[in-house]
Amino acid sequence: MRRHPEVSKADVLASWRNRVGWSYRPGTDPLRYLAIGYDDSDRLLEMCAVFDVDHWVIFHAMPATAKFLREVTE
Repeated sequence: MRRHPEVSKADVLASWRNRVGWSYRPGTDPLRYLAIGYDDSDRLLEMCAVFDVDHWVIFHAMPATAKFLREVTE
């Protein structure tokens, strides 16, 4: 949220709940998951997350870029 103040925590959580696609990034440790989803304002957000013991940690979220969309859908 420091780099993208237009994206709130609520936006990220809504987008995570409303995922429309996701993939993982091979060779990462811990395994990084890439996801795209719509927030409550119908903005498509890109997110990167890891699963930590019993919960997800989303460490990157911003409006989706064409590069990210290609990576998730390939």
